[in-house]
Amino acid sequence: MLSACTQDGNNVGPSGAISNVLTQGTWIISDYSFDGNDRLYLFGGYKFTFSSNGNVMAVKGTVSAVGNWSSGAVDGKSTMFFDFATTPNFSQLNGNWESQSITAYQIKLQRVNGASGGTDYLSLDLF
Repeated sequence: MLSACTQDGNNVGPSGAISNVLTQGTWIISDYSFDGNDRLYLFGGYKFTFSSNGNVMAVKGTVSAVGNWSSGAVDGKSTMFFDFATTPNFSQLNGNWESQSITAYQIKLQRVNGASGGTDYLSLDLF
């Protein structure tokens, strides 16, 4: 069973867990592997802000990338969807991700890579 807690310790249900947590602050990517290859270097230094209207912005100095995000639940597990269109590097995050763990400070996601059948991993940490 998946459960998560807010900073005050209240339980957050699976259907709203990701959106309730992500919109509460600024996030960094602390782990990203694509088909077994570490690709964290693509997002080093970027800070992500998730708006409740479905926009996501990643900023690193004067460079920014804008996309869309949403969350929901499938079979009782929280899911997250990214769409950075064709923005270089960020488009690798596009698609559906399934939550593995959710806390007020970290969200761990995974997905099956459609091209290779391998598993991709993504971790977001509160900055």
